[in-house]
Amino acid sequence: MTSKTFSTGMAALSKNYTKCVFNPNDKEMAKMWYALLKHIEDEVFMKAVEKILLNEIFAPNLATISKYCSEVAAPLEADDTEGWGMVIKAINNFGYMRAEEAMSSLPYTVRQAVERVGGFMMICQCEEPDVIRGQFNKAMAAINQRERTTRREKVGLLSALALEDKRIDIPLLETQEVEYTDIDFNIGQCKLLKNLARRAKDEKECKKEQATT
Repeated sequence: MTSKTFSTGMAALSKNYTKCVFNPNDKEMAKMWYALLKHIEDEVFMKAVEKILLNEIFAPNLATISKYCSEVAAPLEADDTEGWGMVIKAINNFGYMRAEEAMSSLPYTVRQAVERVGGFMMICQCEEPDVIRGQFNKAMAAINQRERTTRREKVGLLSALALEDKRIDIPLLETQEVEYTDIDFNIGQCKLLKNLARRAKDEKECKKEQATT
């Protein structure tokens, strides 16, 4: 994401929320927030800003912005209740005799939920549809929660890499695009893991010395 896009999006949030956490006049805050979010694509960031303005009553913090960006970048295949409708449609289109084709027509996360409640045939033959639907929706919610957690962890890693990256000092109002390639990511990831390993080793040695004294 370019610094220009970041400035535009944050200006929109600041103008629409009277008690916005982000202060555009605080250069250090602006620099840090940009460093943590600059790996996000311009279009994704602006779409996330739009969704925040339409859905959030209170001013978003950094975590909220990051969450919306991850949801826009990789939307869930089906929400907690939408998956059941997909299953019913597959049953109507294929019937229980073509269970394999029906399962193939479903998104991966929906197939996982189907398997958790006993499989496609179990749903077709169940005599208590409300019960099986409740079980399915519960399974779907758990799967989606896991997906959201995984995405937040990925965003957190990218943010950590951004802090480790020396390019954190790029001027906020610079208009040229900041490129962040796969090679940059891999190098940054190795640097981060190396630093974390070194810190863990230092802490372990420190505790060992304290125990012997």
